[in-house]
Order: sequence, then structure tokens, then C-alpha cells
Amino acid sequence: MVMSHPHAVNEIALSLNNRNPRTKALVLELLAAVCLVRGGHEIILSAFDNFKTVCSETLRFEKLMEHFKNEDDNIDFMVRLSHTHTLTEAWMMPADAKP
Repeated sequence: MVMSHPHAVNEIALSLNNRNPRTKALVLELLAAVCLVRGGHEIILSAFDNFKTVCSETLRFEKLMEHFKNEDDNIDFMVRLSHTHTLTEAWMMPADAKP
């Protein structure tokens, strides 16, 4: 399980440096899923602290937030992230609440 390998989560988080918007969206989906597991939130915050150090960020989440700026270069990323978020919400919805 990913939870027993915090260094693996660090490497997954570092994959956010990939230029492919689909890869970034999938990495964020995976990291969000880890947050839902007991103790996962702390592991993800630690992974982003590691990301900050390795990538020479001034603030945690700095490079991630750059993707949400209103620029044409980031439209593909935002569309993929929006689609991934919609799929994740549908997946997490209780079975009796699904249409």
C-alpha cells in the first residue's frame, strides 16, 4: 500500500513537474485519494513539503497554484482537472445517491 511507502508518495508528488496536463491531473487525483485514507492528509502535506524543497519553491503549493492562473497555456490542464474532479465526485458518491 502507498501509505507504507512515504518516499513513493514523494516521488508521485514530484510527478507534478511533468509537462503533460493529463499526467498532472492523474497525479492530483491519486494524491487526493491518499488524503481520504486515515493519516493520508499528513503524508500528502509532507510530500508537498518535500516538493517545495526539491523544486526550490518559496511557498508550499507554489508551482501547483501557477497552473490555476488564467493563462491560455493552462487551459488543457484545467479542463482535464475539472473532468477528473467530476469523475472523482461521481466515484465517491454513495451508491444510493447516484442517479
